[in-house]
Amino acid sequence: MDPIDLLEQLCVLNLDNGRYFTEDTRLRAIRQCLQDSTYSQCFRGSLFHLYSQAPLEELPQPLLLVSSHVDCEQHITRCFSEQDGDLLHGTYDNAITNTAAVALMKSTALPPQVVFAFTGDEEENSQGAIEIASFLKSHGIQFRVVVLDVTDQAWELADFTVENNFWKDRWGKRIASALTQLPYTWRFVPEAPDAIPPYIPDAFCIHKEAEPDESWDYDELGAECFSFCLPVKGEMHSNAGVYARQSSFLHYIKALGALIERI
Repeated sequence: MDPIDLLEQLCVLNLDNGRYFTEDTRLRAIRQCLQDSTYSQCFRGSLFHLYSQAPLEELPQPLLLVSSHVDCEQHITRCFSEQDGDLLHGTYDNAITNTAAVALMKSTALPPQVVFAFTGDEEENSQGAIEIASFLKSHGIQFRVVVLDVTDQAWELADFTVENNFWKDRWGKRIASALTQLPYTWRFVPEAPDAIPPYIPDAFCIHKEAEPDESWDYDELGAECFSFCLPVKGEMHSNAGVYARQSSFLHYIKALGALIERI
């Protein structure tokens, strides 16, 4: 399915009350879209749905958990996606990265240790991320995390950003090396502007602190992680929606797939 058509299909409401999902239209749409893929739902928590290509106990560790929140901010009462010239316009926080994840799961032969979580409560307390991290740790499963999100950074500069670098240098160097090999424009937004890793070229840096997202909670629970973000323009938490570049959205999907394979 074309990613733009898939985005329109997945840009529907999904809500929770901080304890469980109260509206799961998007989660049901995701499950429907993945019926013909190699991925299936392996676990379901109160605030997360986890997909893998095989039972978790059969997968090589550490797992690479790709985490994309499905909850809409509580002020959102309708979801939509439309084309507006060369731009996409819609309520994309975080339907557009849900779509990127599903597009990869449907069309790409990803390494077996790559699993995907669709989480709730990111807009409030990130209980979905906390729940799945606690679940994996309780089962003795080692994992690293790539958090997917939209960002208000680098709109005029890049196809995507890498933010919130809660990683050890060994993994960070692999990530940086992979990024510099990609044929797409990107920027780095650090978790601490005064401590940018020396292996990140300064020309790629935006010298300000990244906004909080699920990565902060994964880090608090001891998981190496970072955020892989799509630049958008507008008010994210509004029924009016935001704008995203079509080219950046397509490059974001390809770059995410290539990065996952390399790290």
